[in-house]
Amino acid sequence: MRYSNLILPAVFGLLLSACTPSEPPAEAMQTDGDVVMERAQARWDALIAADHEAGYGYYSPGFREQMTLVDFTIDLRSRPVQWVAAEVVSADCEGDRCTVETEVEYRVPSAPAQMSGMGNRRPIEETWIRIDDTWWFVPGA
Repeated sequence: MRYSNLILPAVFGLLLSACTPSEPPAEAMQTDGDVVMERAQARWDALIAADHEAGYGYYSPGFREQMTLVDFTIDLRSRPVQWVAAEVVSADCEGDRCTVETEVEYRVPSAPAQMSGMGNRRPIEETWIRIDDTWWFVPGA
């Protein structure tokens, strides 16, 4: 028995396996909805942690042209509602626009005595748009 009869098929198999395409990176397999949901969750996580600068970074360039970081921070600190938790539930995307649904848990610390500190949870819808391959939150859209 000749060794070339055994080695040749093995070498040929190795060469063929080197030609097969590898799996694309995980980032390439993400849908627009996946990307938007990740960014939306990161924005909420920053806002809940009172990291106003990080949260501000997810707002659209147009919003940031109209409101400075200082004004944004003042606005957030003056709200009577305190966000406690947020969970991004879904994203429905068409073209360069996504509607994101998020379950937000909040408290109203300044409510009348009997209701002070009581919390609630409700769904909200947000609009995100794509500009130059980046997804941005658009408040009030």
